[in-house]
Amino acid sequence: MHHSPAISLKKGNYTVCFHTRHPSRQVLEQMKSTPFQLSFILADKAALECKIYSELDKASTPSVTGDGRKELGSKILRKGSFQDMYVARPTGELPSWCSQGDILVGKVFLDNGVKDATSMDLCYPVPPSTKVKKLKDDKLPEDKDGEKSLEETIFESKVAYLSKQKKNKSAYRELADKLQKENSTHLPLLLELLSSVRDGPLKPDSKKEQIEALRSSVQNFFVADGGPIDEVILAQYLGVAAPSADELEEDQEAKSLKKKMDEHKKALQICRVALSSALGELAVSDSSYLSEFEEFKKCCAFINLATAQNIWLSTWKVIY
Repeated sequence: MHHSPAISLKKGNYTVCFHTRHPSRQVLEQMKSTPFQLSFILADKAALECKIYSELDKASTPSVTGDGRKELGSKILRKGSFQDMYVARPTGELPSWCSQGDILVGKVFLDNGVKDATSMDLCYPVPPSTKVKKLKDDKLPEDKDGEKSLEETIFESKVAYLSKQKKNKSAYRELADKLQKENSTHLPLLLELLSSVRDGPLKPDSKKEQIEALRSSVQNFFVADGGPIDEVILAQYLGVAAPSADELEEDQEAKSLKKKMDEHKKALQICRVALSSALGELAVSDSSYLSEFEEFKKCCAFINLATAQNIWLSTWKVIY
């Protein structure tokens, strides 16, 4: 390694350039990751104090105060005697420019006033900075409601894996059937299967076959067919005034119910939009599907879904 002589620099930004030559290109390529070492002396006001104790436990816990501990002071040793010395890490604030990986070095001198005093080198690698999360309004963080079990987490991982198998139609269908048998009421799974019928690996070739497949997929969402959504209960919940934020804060059960109903509402919106969109496209070429399309419009009335309304309007413009 090459060590340059010390130089004095004023405060500012500097760019360090390193020029070298070598006949082997391979060696030069390896030197791209050569570390650069910058050493300088801290000013007296920036130097860090390291306290020295005669006991290891005191030096290991330098931040502890109020236990009557005392630093090792001046002491005269007779010939043949010894004294344990333990240097504690610095507890003062590090310079603002210090970052993880920097190394602070120093010395401990014995008989500092004597010529050729004995010294011992010190080395302190700068640790990662610790960030303390501030609490808002002096409130402790709340426990997450509805912590998922191990089985639920594993099943969700399977659904996520299923969504990545869309290029392999046979593998997708095999895994989808297996997951449906394992948990037929899992909402994310039903939404994934609906998506696959609409524009994924399970999408039929003809539009009429796709509508039949969408009907079957949508029916799997409802309680009557073994699904998780009860339209009657959902309509009743949406028909009353929603609980306020304060009420949800105080009532964990109401908070969980609102989350569940919101998920069911969103899933039902996706179902209606998927099927109504397919019906509208088919009604352009086959007017026999107009009545069913209009019926779907009535079924979705209580949801007030802007996306579905846009689909209906655009489809009717095409038809007429």
